[in-house]
Amino acid sequence: MRLMKAASFLVLLSVLAGCGSGSKLPVQTSLGELHRLEKLQIVSTDNPDASTLRAGPGETLLLLHFRGKKEISFEGSTEPPYALTDSANREFHPISHGTVMPDGRLSTRGWVYNGELKGVEGRLVFVGTATTAQDHFAFVYRVPQDAKALKLLDGGKALALD
Repeated sequence: MRLMKAASFLVLLSVLAGCGSGSKLPVQTSLGELHRLEKLQIVSTDNPDASTLRAGPGETLLLLHFRGKKEISFEGSTEPPYALTDSANREFHPISHGTVMPDGRLSTRGWVYNGELKGVEGRLVFVGTATTAQDHFAFVYRVPQDAKALKLLDGGKALALD
């Protein structure tokens, strides 16, 4: 009987420890609900110029999966939107985006971009919206494997991811 109580206690402890660790998802963002993070070494896309994205040595590709919205707004900033930062204050910007297809590929097929390029601080930037084909999509980031305490910068807010 004591052995059974001890085993039950250990199982309960491990469940409670697991609940307190890991990602703080889902989290609401201006892009919808960020509901899943995925760490991969290779991501396939339908972009003919970059059909396969690969993590380099000491890197990982991080996919942030969003759902619930079909429109992404771009305000015309010279800073790329939706950056990630880590505990060393390094910034990481999306390297690709798209709707995740049933075969796992990222696709921008069916996405519509409405807006224009404007000159801001000597650079051309997009001001407008991107309307996605589905109400879910992903951004891909290339981050060092040693990146800790990642946060998504979203309209002046820093949202903790881990």
